[in-house]
Parts: sequence; structure tokens; C-alpha cells
Amino acid sequence: VASGYFKWYKVDGEGTEAVIKIYGPGELAGLPPLFDPTPTARYIANLVAVREGELVFWPAGAFRSLLKKYPDWFFTFNRYLTDTLKELAAAKTAVSLKPVRHRLEDYLVALGAGESWVNLPMPKRQIACALSTSAETFSRALASLKREGRLRTEQGLYRLT
Repeated sequence: VASGYFKWYKVDGEGTEAVIKIYGPGELAGLPPLFDPTPTARYIANLVAVREGELVFWPAGAFRSLLKKYPDWFFTFNRYLTDTLKELAAAKTAVSLKPVRHRLEDYLVALGAGESWVNLPMPKRQIACALSTSAETFSRALASLKREGRLRTEQGLYRLT
């Protein structure tokens, strides 16, 4: 991801959307099919911009040639895959074990709201979907953090206190 924010998502037969991950600048998206050498390799979900941005695309053949030329790079890309798996495992656990308020706090910390003022990278309803909750529950959690003095907002920016 050169710039912007992109959501990686799937939609079921009834149109219900599940956001798997949000990618931001500097992150690598779409790696799994690059490591699948079969002719039927496919992306397992969709990727769409939630904030205007730019993606850099590497065709699978060129990517594999690059790794053959620089085999140490395989470890770099494998680290990104592993980090994504860890993040997905943590998100799955959070949905099962953490209340929405805590998921929201974790998300804000990941954005850097514990250290400085941050702008939300996408609409609140998209963040709610990414946190596996409804927009209404997300809004209540946001209001709760503000009421408790745990979150400050100013001119569209957010900061945890």
C-alpha cells in the first residue's frame, strides 16, 4: 500500500460483509496467492479503498523471480504473512473475549491515539464493521470512552487519555 487505506473483506450470499483487515501505508496486502505456485491460485477476499490511495502491484511471476534473485527477501515477506496471521488471531480472540469498548481502545492505540491526536482512517461504520460490531454499538462505545474521560475529540481528531 503506497498510500491510503484499504479494507480486505468478504461478502456472504446474503450480502453480509465481514472486514478481515484494514491495510494502511507501507503494509503488504495480497501476499497469499503470490506464494501459491498452482495455476488456480486466487485471492481469498476482496480489497477496496476506504480512503483514496495507491497500490503497487507485482505480478506473481515477477514476484517469484525477484525472490529467486534475492532469497533473503522471502523472510521479509514471510514475516508480513506471519504478522498478518497474528493480527487475525488476536482479532478473532478479541471478538470472542473482549467487549466492543476494549476492541475500540485497542484499535485507537494501534492508530497511535495513545501518543498523539489521530484522524480516523475511514468512516465510523467501516471501523465498526472491522471491529465486528454494529455502527450503533460502536457509537455507544465511543460515547462511553468520552464520558469516562478516556477519550478526547477535537476537530475530528481523537486522542486517548
